[in-house]
Amino acid sequence: MKLFVQNEDGSYKALSAHKTNSDGRVKDFPTLVAGVYKLVFDTDGYYKALNTECFYPECSIVFRTKLGEHYHVPLLVSPFGYTTYRGS
Repeated sequence: MKLFVQNEDGSYKALSAHKTNSDGRVKDFPTLVAGVYKLVFDTDGYYKALNTECFYPECSIVFRTKLGEHYHVPLLVSPFGYTTYRGS
């Protein structure tokens, strides 16, 4: 999973890359300031490791943060679909 931050001109700058643990979580996620961020998940690599074909080779989630808020941004994925929401 890669994390990007949106620049003032709308482009994105790469901030960090992470691997999820066996529970699907990232333990060393950086603290975010207010802004717009994008998470990009390599679902193609994930499903290739499982010897499974998938329809979406990557999943991107763009979200906005505010100061002082806690964010949990889950990605629920299957070989032919995905969904996300703001968790607690």
